[in-house]
Amino acid sequence: MNGMLPIATPELALRVESAEHVGLVKRMEAFLTDAAYRGRVAVQPFGSGTALIHQEHPAGFFNKVIGLTEADVELLPEIIAHYAAYATPCRVKTNPVLATPKLLAALAEHGFVAEDFGTSSMYGLATEEIPALPDGVTVQKLAFEEIGLFAMTYTEAMGLPAERADAIAHSNRLIAANNPDYHYYLALVDGVPASVAMMFLHDRMGSLCTAATFPQYRGRGLQQALIYRRMQDAARLGCDLVVSQAAYNSSSHRNMLRCGMAVAFSDLVFLKQ
Repeated sequence: MNGMLPIATPELALRVESAEHVGLVKRMEAFLTDAAYRGRVAVQPFGSGTALIHQEHPAGFFNKVIGLTEADVELLPEIIAHYAAYATPCRVKTNPVLATPKLLAALAEHGFVAEDFGTSSMYGLATEEIPALPDGVTVQKLAFEEIGLFAMTYTEAMGLPAERADAIAHSNRLIAANNPDYHYYLALVDGVPASVAMMFLHDRMGSLCTAATFPQYRGRGLQQALIYRRMQDAARLGCDLVVSQAAYNSSSHRNMLRCGMAVAFSDLVFLKQ
């Protein structure tokens, strides 16, 4: 791969953060185009931040405030009340650039405690020059009509109940129909579907997300193949960087490091007690 990875400056960290911020907002706004989600999904701006709520997914992936700054601390009572109205835990996700002493003190004053410090926000170069695929492995982009295959593969790879596949397919059809910057990928071993992944384009960045591999095919380089393919497509689509999030020292984290990516910063999540 050509080029040198830029230093993780505060400016770059905020740019990396924006890819997750905008990508999640786009997903949630897509859900809201379906009347069945209204009342259970909410996207609400608060100052520089956005409060996201998805009652069907109570974990912190969707249910959190992103992008809050010290200038927004007076809005914390409104934010807390907003989550209480949906009977949803209130989380604030921040990073070393936004987590100023004033913001941290305000969170503590309003009853927030640190919940998680284990997610790394990653970044790497978008590049057209990528290694050859492992023997027997192919990677292809999926068309809108193939999102059902994406959902079935993801559901089984994640060990979810088979009946969840239809709902996952529906959610992703909403995302794809409303966001042409979302791209879907499938990796195959000897022609058999084995792994899936997604990419969202924003501000000349390819945001790598939602990857899963069947247990019997893990350790065969599929996720690295998907990372490299998305790096290549991102470069061809005018991006200079790829970004992602991964649990520290997880297999995803290690795969990104092997593909030349680096840690931009570690996320810090606060939960209202």
